[in-house]
Amino acid sequence: MTQLKKYARKHLYLGLITVVLGPGAPSVFAEIGHAHSDYLSMGLAQLMDIPVYAASKHKQSTREAPSSVTIVTRDEIQRYGYRNLGELLQAVPGFYVSQNRGSTGFVGTRGINRTTDYGARFLLQVDGHRMTDPVYGGLPNQQDFPLDLDLIERVEIVRGPGSSLYGSNAVFGIINVVTRRGSDIKGAETSFSTGSLSTNSARLSYGIESKGGAEILFSGTLYGSSGNGDLYFAEFDHPAGGRDGYARNIDADHAGSLFGRVSYKGFSLTTGYADREKQIPSGRFNAIFGDPTDTNWEKRTYTAAEYSHTLPADWELLARASFDRYRYKGNIPMLTQQGEPFDYKTDIDARWLRGELQASRTFSKHHRLTMGGEYHSVYDVNAHLYYAAQGFFYGDRYKTDARFASFGLYIQDEFRVSDEILISMGLRLDNYDTFGESINPRLGVIYSPWKQTTFKLLYGTAFRAPVLSEMFYQKLDDERNINPFLEPEKITSYEGIWEQRLTPWLQTSLSLYWNEIRDIIEFSPEADTITTYYHANMGETNVNGVEAAIQAGKDQGIRGRLSYAYANVEVENTGCATDNSPKHLIKGKLLIPLGSERYTAALEAHYVSSRYDVRGEKTGDYWIANLNLFAQPLSDQLDLSFGVYNLFDEQYFDPASSLPFQTEQDGRTVRFKLSYRF
Repeated sequence: MTQLKKYARKHLYLGLITVVLGPGAPSVFAEIGHAHSDYLSMGLAQLMDIPVYAASKHKQSTREAPSSVTIVTRDEIQRYGYRNLGELLQAVPGFYVSQNRGSTGFVGTRGINRTTDYGARFLLQVDGHRMTDPVYGGLPNQQDFPLDLDLIERVEIVRGPGSSLYGSNAVFGIINVVTRRGSDIKGAETSFSTGSLSTNSARLSYGIESKGGAEILFSGTLYGSSGNGDLYFAEFDHPAGGRDGYARNIDADHAGSLFGRVSYKGFSLTTGYADREKQIPSGRFNAIFGDPTDTNWEKRTYTAAEYSHTLPADWELLARASFDRYRYKGNIPMLTQQGEPFDYKTDIDARWLRGELQASRTFSKHHRLTMGGEYHSVYDVNAHLYYAAQGFFYGDRYKTDARFASFGLYIQDEFRVSDEILISMGLRLDNYDTFGESINPRLGVIYSPWKQTTFKLLYGTAFRAPVLSEMFYQKLDDERNINPFLEPEKITSYEGIWEQRLTPWLQTSLSLYWNEIRDIIEFSPEADTITTYYHANMGETNVNGVEAAIQAGKDQGIRGRLSYAYANVEVENTGCATDNSPKHLIKGKLLIPLGSERYTAALEAHYVSSRYDVRGEKTGDYWIANLNLFAQPLSDQLDLSFGVYNLFDEQYFDPASSLPFQTEQDGRTVRFKLSYRF
């Protein structure tokens, strides 16, 4: 707790300016983001009809969405005891998250989870605001995610290409996090947790709703962990050199986050902040193994404003504007060829602006038109790479001012041919001043011959624009690393989905898909050297697979889900191995009321088949089980939970992006958590 206190004193954050606008339509996410989330009190039919926004940029049922959709409610987050966004995504059918003990986890689905792209093929949003940064394209899902899970109302996971509405990064799907509002808390709320690896966290939130309809929510969270103190890396097991391969007590993780929102009628102003310092125990990039100064530091801040208004003729207008800043500092302790120590340092500071204007109209219950435009400007980027030893700088101090801008125009038309057939068509044009244009269509045909049966035929394309670290990566003054002429990654996707409600309490789904991915960006060595690396577009990758799930549950009773995912990945005309691509994923979850809905036991189990690492060697397959006990002994004021993670203490390894090539994961850990509302 001493480290937490130091961290709290170190960082102060100011922030909310309340702006009062005239009457308008309710905020988009105020309207759709707060469907009843009591997981146990809802029947299976209600769960299947929870509205989703991210699939089409308006409220619609999951059955009508031109995608395969999974929704995770706040109640589900609590009862299963998820500790971060990565654990939540790991439990989603077809998804898997890998860890290299670094700054973030690598999120993948449908056979693709490159350990060098930081989850850049997903678009992560918080209340419609993009959290994917243009520097690394990372998907923050650990302590770098600038939002406490207790503030989440629900998470929408939309699979498949989404560039027809969202542009870059929405290759494999959209993850939209919808937050709680001030009216959801109505007073003070606090939580505290403690557990294995000296892990502690504390949160304080306050929410209020005025008689005039204005709402305010403010929350702060502190987190600290000593990390795993006994990690094994086979690559550093050299007894003759005095190494046994164990990294001891150098896996610490400290973070803080703040979140605030003011909303009034159609206006909302949101700000978020996350600050994280993480020790890296893996001896990455030829670092001195076991050195506690091997660290990453990241800071994310954003401010987003949204205004919605209903115009004459029933046109709905939505305007968004946002500012983001991302800071990164890395220190890698190394040795010269003469055995003298020095530090390889990275310092990056990036800022960008984004604006969006959208108009939509429902002409009848059978026809809805949505159109809009979006502008994105990365206007200030400073990167410093240098060597330092004993207070002196060595080599050239490199600085780049890489900038870029883009704009996009999109249109989507949804109409019913009949009561049974819904057609969704979308098209978006994006223009980047770095590589030019990208045009991405989407077509969905949703056929419901009976109330309990839905068929979906989906086609779409998507792209991922190269990020700054890929175009302008440079080892000090070695310009051979730079490749500003990268082309965007492209995907063409075909998918067929069958959803069947067998009984009021039993539902099944089956999905068949084919993905053709072109120009994947790889971090590879030049042909004539193994020391000079650069980013380059590679060949074509084809992925075909199957996803199946069955879900059961009755009101106030036992409920659960079993899913299976198969992915076959084929790389054409390249010599690169397909790393981190498991063929089989099996997931099961079961929630059991213990006498009443106030007391539950939640059990999860995940199976991940073997995968290749970047050098072509396989990891072992593994089963992981988690157990969480949840209780509300004092009505809704007090929540208690006790979780056991990796219940059977399985030893397993995830592929990493470089030496070391595989990273040991945590064994059995526990967490006790208390939440209280005043």
